[in-house]
Amino acid sequence: MIYDHPVDFAQTLSALESRTPPRLAAVVSDGYALEDVQEAFTAAYTAAGKVWVDLS
Repeated sequence: MIYDHPVDFAQTLSALESRTPPRLAAVVSDGYALEDVQEAFTAAYTAAGKVWVDLS
């Protein structure tokens, strides 16, 4: 893998700002609010992708 720091870093920031990075959308399947963290842990066992908890 070749890493081009200035270009890769700028592309990563742009993807994060869009809130829907294309490659990430294929991996992250379900998001949960902090108050639903127990449900998130339960879902993590059967989710097709990654489960995340929104801490904001």
